[in-house]
Amino acid sequence: MTARTMIDLTPSWSEFGRLYARLAESGELEAVGKLRGELAKAMAAAQALLELGETLTPRQIALRDRVLQRELLGQLGGLPPPSVGADTVDTPSPSNGEGG
Repeated sequence: MTARTMIDLTPSWSEFGRLYARLAESGELEAVGKLRGELAKAMAAAQALLELGETLTPRQIALRDRVLQRELLGQLGGLPPPSVGADTVDTPSPSNGEGG
């Protein structure tokens, strides 16, 4: 009996982000709606990482920054990514509900 090899076709988060952006930009509302749960998971993970940031060791910070750079490059398709690092990661401002 031969062993079966599993091939993981799960997209990385940068691949998911690129797909989601393309669907949204092209007006594919039904497809975007079906991916809403995955987008929520990604955004929740991003917030968790931001909140954990102050507790990371220097080695963990370096790894985090490398992964962020790699994933941003994957999403932006060759465009230069924004600077990433403990001093440059932006947290969203609380919304006062006035848009804008």
